[in-house]
Amino acid sequence: LYHNKNCMSILIWIFYSITDEVHQLFVPGRSGEITDVFIDSTGSIIGVLAYYYMRKSRFINKFYKIKN
Repeated sequence: LYHNKNCMSILIWIFYSITDEVHQLFVPGRSGEITDVFIDSTGSIIGVLAYYYMRKSRFINKFYKIKN
C-alpha cells in the first residue's frame, strides 16, 4: 500500500505539471514547454524517492515518532 501512495503522488504531480504547462499556453509572454513537464516530473520522483529512503532508514520515523 505504501508503494501505491508513492506512485499516486508522482502521478498527481505529473498531472499537475502538465496542466500548469497547458495553462501557460494561454498567458501572454509565457509558453508551455514539454521539457518543463519532464523537469517537474523528475523533481517529484527525486522527492518521493528521498522520502522513501529516509523513511526506510528510520530518519523520519524517529523524527515524527512513527512506528512501522
